[in-house]
Amino acid sequence: MLRLTTWNVQNLFRPATGASAANVAIYRQKLVYLAATIGTLDPDVIGLQEVGGANGLADLQAELGGAYAHSHIGTPDGRGIACAILSKTPLSNTTEVLAFPQEVLDLHLTELDGTPMNRMGRGAVRATVTKGNFTTDVIVVHLKSKLLTFPGGAFSTNNETVRAQVASLALMKRTAEAATVRMAANGVVANNVGQAIVVLGDFNDAPHAATTQIFQGPDGSEIDTRGFDLADAGDSARLGKSTGDDFREGKITLPVILSFRRGSTEERAFWSRTIEKGDQRDDDLEQAIALMTRHGTLEATRQEAFGWAARAKD
Repeated sequence: MLRLTTWNVQNLFRPATGASAANVAIYRQKLVYLAATIGTLDPDVIGLQEVGGANGLADLQAELGGAYAHSHIGTPDGRGIACAILSKTPLSNTTEVLAFPQEVLDLHLTELDGTPMNRMGRGAVRATVTKGNFTTDVIVVHLKSKLLTFPGGAFSTNNETVRAQVASLALMKRTAEAATVRMAANGVVANNVGQAIVVLGDFNDAPHAATTQIFQGPDGSEIDTRGFDLADAGDSARLGKSTGDDFREGKITLPVILSFRRGSTEERAFWSRTIEKGDQRDDDLEQAIALMTRHGTLEATRQEAFGWAARAKD
């Protein structure tokens, strides 16, 4: 199992030369707190936001005692804060999601002064991590915040027309950034039976917000809905619920129940071993999908979901 943690460390800047003793002490206290909490959680990989450059990242690594020797940091925003990855195991394929793809550029979004929006405010860092036999791509993001900056650099205004305009602009920017990262992830998601991907970080919005839903993909199986535990045709394109997740976690879902009921003695022994006992082998996911397909349990589950949806509308 690969354990991941995400943390917005809020302006982790190393104090400048000549900083007051009080500021240095506050910084040191923050590093100690971060390291102690991370040590308790003991993740394999940490996604960080608001890292104040390479110096702040290096100081945190040192405070962690060298346990997270592998790192990758992205392009900062105008404030100097950036996304970063710390890992216990080596990182490969380190890169960055920064420039908007053509599909986003075609939306012709601009800043208030007419300057085209063409890149992420803070580069999303990306790397491949392997632990044992498990390999996953990791993308750490920090999307545009809801903090509004008005003309002249002000953080507030009495002009409600301007407020609405600037708030709309921030939402459009966050939307464009979400779309950019989702498009970057699509190549892995399309092959997610054999390749995992995790997108984590500070999305600056709630799980059910429109920008967050861009990451998820097709409608259905949303968190906190009955459909989350039901397999459907959209799972292979979703982030947060990839093909095989429920199987690997040993969840007794409706497709499993129906496959068990409709299966032979040998097939029932397969479900008992993989789900009840958790004894799963390399080709078991493919076998599970084949059994569900043979007995039509995915389609039966889909029809059951449609039935409940129709009752909810009545």
